Amino acid sequence: MLVSTADGAIHSAKVKMKLTDIRFGGRGELRAHLHYELATASGEWSLNHAVSKSLPVESLILESASSMEFDFRENLILGYVNPVSLKIYRQDNSPNPPLIVAEFGADRLLVEEKESPVQSAPPPEGGVLIWGPETFLRDRGKPAGEQVSITVEEATGPFILRLTNGTAEGNRRVSSAIIRLNGREVFRPSEFNQQVGDLSRQIVLLPGENIMEVTLRSAPGSQFTLELFRIEKQACLVHDSRTFRRNKGKPFKEVDVFELKPQFHGPFTLSLTSGNPDGTQRVDSADIFLNEVRVFAPNDFNEQIGFLNREVMLQAVNALSVELRGAPGDFLTIAISGYDDIPPKVTITSPKDGEIFTEGPITVSGNVDNPDALLTINGIPVVLAADGSFFLEKMETTDEGNRIHAVATDTCGNRGEDQISVFLRPVQEGPLVTFCIGGAMPTIAARAADCRIEAFTWGFGGVRGTTDETANELSIDGILIPKGDEGITGIGNIDWAVWDGIFFRALLNIPGPDGTYPITAVAKDKAGGRTEVTVTFNKDTKEPGVAITFPKDRWVTNKQVITVTGTVDDPTAEVYLVGYEYLLLPVVDGAFSTETTLGEEGPNYVVIAAFDPAWNGSEAVIMVTLDTVPPEIEIPALTDGMVVNTPSLAVSGTFVDETPEIINVAVNGGAPQALALNETKFSGIAPISAGLNHLIFTAVDQAGNTSQLAKSIVLDMEPPQITISSPAAGANVSGMITIAVNTSDAGAGVASVTLLIDGHHLTTLTRAPFSHSVDTSDLPLGSHTITARAADFAGNQAETAITFSVSRVMIEIVSPANGATVNKSRAIVKGRIHNQTGEIGVLVNGILAEVQGNDFAVVVPLRIGQNMLTATAAAAGGLQVQTSVSITTERQEENVRLAVYPAAGILKLPANQLNVVFQA
Repeated sequence: MLVSTADGAIHSAKVKMKLTDIRFGGRGELRAHLHYELATASGEWSLNHAVSKSLPVESLILESASSMEFDFRENLILGYVNPVSLKIYRQDNSPNPPLIVAEFGADRLLVEEKESPVQSAPPPEGGVLIWGPETFLRDRGKPAGEQVSITVEEATGPFILRLTNGTAEGNRRVSSAIIRLNGREVFRPSEFNQQVGDLSRQIVLLPGENIMEVTLRSAPGSQFTLELFRIEKQACLVHDSRTFRRNKGKPFKEVDVFELKPQFHGPFTLSLTSGNPDGTQRVDSADIFLNEVRVFAPNDFNEQIGFLNREVMLQAVNALSVELRGAPGDFLTIAISGYDDIPPKVTITSPKDGEIFTEGPITVSGNVDNPDALLTINGIPVVLAADGSFFLEKMETTDEGNRIHAVATDTCGNRGEDQISVFLRPVQEGPLVTFCIGGAMPTIAARAADCRIEAFTWGFGGVRGTTDETANELSIDGILIPKGDEGITGIGNIDWAVWDGIFFRALLNIPGPDGTYPITAVAKDKAGGRTEVTVTFNKDTKEPGVAITFPKDRWVTNKQVITVTGTVDDPTAEVYLVGYEYLLLPVVDGAFSTETTLGEEGPNYVVIAAFDPAWNGSEAVIMVTLDTVPPEIEIPALTDGMVVNTPSLAVSGTFVDETPEIINVAVNGGAPQALALNETKFSGIAPISAGLNHLIFTAVDQAGNTSQLAKSIVLDMEPPQITISSPAAGANVSGMITIAVNTSDAGAGVASVTLLIDGHHLTTLTRAPFSHSVDTSDLPLGSHTITARAADFAGNQAETAITFSVSRVMIEIVSPANGATVNKSRAIVKGRIHNQTGEIGVLVNGILAEVQGNDFAVVVPLRIGQNMLTATAAAAGGLQVQTSVSITTERQEENVRLAVYPAAGILKLPANQLNVVFQA
C-alpha cells in the first residue's frame, strides 16, 4: 500500500511479508526502491525512482509476517503517478552490494487515496456560504451514490450551488456525474469533462431538510467540491412604473388595478418621484391610497420634495388610487418593488438530449415559465412568445458533440438553465469512442498523457475509455460488456470489466509468448452505427543485458570523480546511473559513458541499471575503492646515516597500505630500481659507492598514491688499526693483569674491540679506553695468547695477538713445622711468598703479618690442644692463596712474661733498626 498525503504526494509504503523466508540472518538494514511514471509538462511520461530511509532488520520480528513502513519523506514523490514496481533491498554489515529480497509489480501496488485540498474561490458577489465546502471523491471499484442532508430554517433565497471540478491545479477532474436536489436534476453527466473547472446553478430550497444525491462516474481518484451560497436579495419591480400628470381643470384622480404574480414576495416598497430631476413640475399636493390605505397625504408634498418611499402591503389584486391637486403640468411617477428568488424554469423540448443528426443546422425549441424573462441559447438572444415558448432555427453543429445551453434571466436577475448534447454524425458512423491503455504499463510511442494506445506488458493490461451517450452496446476483445455498475469478471481473457455511464475500464490477461497483441473495443448505437478502436500491447519479458567495461570490479583509485563506461545489448533500453535518483545516460551504438562521484573513502558501489520499454530491468554492479591516503614505507633495519661495508646493500621493509602496487629505490639520483614485493613485504639489493650515498625509496599503491622515504648511507670498506699495549709480548704474569688495546679508524670510527684469550671470548668493549682486567689465577700455568679484534661502524674488522706466560703465586709457613709441639702461649709464625708480582698482604689466623720482600712473620696466640695455623696472602686485585700447618700445645711454660712494644713492624731502609721495649 502506497500512502499519500492530502495533495496526492506519496510519502511511505506499507509492506507485509514474512522475513524468515528471506533468510537474512537477522542483521543489516532494508531499503525500498519505488519506480514510477510521472506525467511531464509536454504530456509525455518520464521514468522516476525514489529510495526510502533505512529500516533496521533487528527491529523486525523474523518468525511471523511483519508489517513494515518505508519512509520516503526525504524523497517525497510529488504529483499523480503511475507506480511501476517496489523493490526491497537488504544491506548487511559487509562491503558487498545490497541484495534484492522482495519485489512487487504494478498489479500488487495500491495507492491509499486521499482527498486533495481544494482552494475555494471567493463567494459570488453578495453571497454568503451556508453549506460546504464538501468534497466528493471517486473511490476504486464500482461507482456508488452518496446522499447528504442540507437543512435550512429560512428557505428564502436566492441560492447558488457552486461546483469546483478537481483540484486547484486542475488535476483529478470529474468527467461524468449526476447531482440531484430533492429529486430534481441539478447537474447532468453531459455538463462534465476535463475542460470544465467549475459550474454554478441557481436552485430552490425547501424549508427544513433538503436531500442532495451525488454520483461520480469518473476515474478513481477524481473529485469535485460543492458549496451552497445564499445570495443577497435584489429588489425588482412587481408593478411597472406609472406616471400620473395634473392637467387643467379639476384635480386629477385615477385608480390603477393590478395583480401580484405569485413568485413575488415582500417586503414591498412604493417609491414616488415628484416632477423632473431638476426640481421642476413637482406636485404641491396629492393623496395616494393603496388598497384603501393612505400611503401619502397632501401635507407630504411641496416644491422641495422630490422623492418619497414607503413600505406597503400587497395582495393578490391591488388598487392604487392617485389624486393630484397641484398646478397643471405637475406629475408623479410611482413604482412598487419587491423580491423574487425563484429562477425561471427553462425546458428544451427539441431536440432530445443525446439525439443524433445526419446533417445540420438544427432547430431548437422549448419554453420558459416566465414570459418576461430574457433568454439566450449558447449566448444567442432568443425572443420568448407571450406563452413563454421559444423557437431558434438554423443553429450550427459540428462533427463532435454539441452542447445546447439555454439560460433564462428574469427581471429580478434569477437564472434558470437547461442543457442538452446533440451529435452530428454522417450515416453509418458509430458512437464516439476513446480507448486507451491505463494502469502502469510503459508506452512504446509518444502520446498524450491522458490516452495511450500502445504499450508494453509482462502479461496483463489495463484499458479504459469513454463512449458518448448514443452508445448502447460495447464489447472488448469480442466480449460484451453490460451497461451499469455490475460489470463482468473472469470471461475469456478479461479479468474484470465495467461500463458505467460513458466510462468503461477493464483488466485483461495477455497469455502466450512475447509478441504483439491488439485489443479491440467496438461500440454500437441504436441507429446501427458502429465504431471500432484498437490498442496494442507488446508483451516483452526479456531483460536487457548491461555490462560495465571500465573500471573493473574492485578497482582502486585516488580520484573522487571517475569515468564509467559500459555496453547494453538492447537498442531500445534506457541506461541509468543508480544513486538516490536515477540519472539517464546517453547510449551510442550500444555503448555508454558517464562520470560519477565516489561518496566516501573506502569501498563504493557503482550500479548501472538498464530498462527496456517494457520495464524489464537488469543491473551491473562493481565495487570501486576510493583511496586518497598515501602509503607508508617502513625500513627499520636501515637507519639514516648508517655506515655499511658492502657495496651491495641489502634492503628490506614493509609497504604499509591495503593496496600496494610497486616500490623502487634510486641511489644518488640514478634510475629507480624495482624491489621485490610480496604482499606488503619488500626486499632487494641497492648498489652503493664509497662514502656518503643518498637513497630515495618510492612506493605507489594501486590507487596511484605515492610516498617517498630518504635515507643517507655511508660505505666504508677500510678496517681499523689495532695494537695491544699491555701486557708486553712474552711477559711472565701472575695474579691480576690489565689488557690494554690501542685502536683507531679514519672512516666510520671504532665501534667495538673484542678480547679473546686462547680463542675464547673474554669481553667486548664499545668505548675507549679499551682495557680490561684479567685474573690469571683462573688460567693454567704456562703460555697463553691474547687476541684483540677491532670492528668499525661499517663492519670492517682487524685483529692482533700476543703471547704471555702465567706463573702461580704460592705461600708457605716455614716455622713452626707442620706437626710440631709448641708448649707456649704464643708462637712466632714465619713464612715465604713465591712468584710475587706486586704488593701483597698476609694474614695468619686473621692477624696481619709483617711482609718484607718475599718473607713474612707474625706472632699468634695458641691454646692447649691442637692449633691450626692458616696463612692467607691477598693481592690488590683480590687474588688469594692459602696454606696451613697444624701444631700441638700440651702446656704453656712461661716463667717470665714480657710485653713488647711494638709487637711487630717492618724495618725501613736504610738503617734496618728496630727499637723494642720490653716490660716484665
